[in-house]
Amino acid sequence: MVYKKSQVPLYRQVENELLALIENKTYPVGSLIPSEKELEQYFQVSRITIRRAITELEKQGFLVKRQGKGTFVQSYKIQRNIIKLGSYTQYMNEQGREPVRKIIQAYETSASQGLATLLAIEESTPVICLQRIFEFGFKNKGLEISYYAAEQYPELLERIYQHSSMTELLKQKYGKTEAASDQRLELALASKEQASLLEVDLSAPLFKLQRRVWDRDHGLLYYAVMYYDATKFSFDINN
Repeated sequence: MVYKKSQVPLYRQVENELLALIENKTYPVGSLIPSEKELEQYFQVSRITIRRAITELEKQGFLVKRQGKGTFVQSYKIQRNIIKLGSYTQYMNEQGREPVRKIIQAYETSASQGLATLLAIEESTPVICLQRIFEFGFKNKGLEISYYAAEQYPELLERIYQHSSMTELLKQKYGKTEAASDQRLELALASKEQASLLEVDLSAPLFKLQRRVWDRDHGLLYYAVMYYDATKFSFDINN
């Protein structure tokens, strides 16, 4: 039911109604929602309003349009394959969506003993630390903290910008292509900072994914640790 005298825009009311129907499983994951014409008649609003509402739900990751078939409800628990875990940009492109990144901070520091071991460098060697938020839709976010040996990547700090794909940056500017990685997945509890950045409760369960990435010549490219809301992400283990 929409209220035309409400201060809430009509498209937003339709969007909220559809979202409620998805959440109560009237339209379960994988199901086809009614056509624009049917929704237009049901809500008694214009086709433009219906399209706007559907577009908003697509952006949030709840709906997906399939050419010639209609609009379907898709899983809003993000699924990643830990064995074939590609870059964030690659994943979003495969979903037909635009990558959205936000740099929290990027700075040069000295490698601790533990970090030096992970990067196969000497302790106190300069490293670049990059902290970013990746958005997957409808408040589904990932926090990545990655480390690069500064000597290996001259002027890296100056080349990082708000919407850059680090995979492409390493390839285009340094001739480094990701070829292999090792990963370790475990559960962690959200710290105050992580909870704020990921918009979860303090001590909420998080997936903590640690990765070391190599090129084709077995050279270590970088080390990264990523955090995901464990209630909104799942990891498949298959090849």
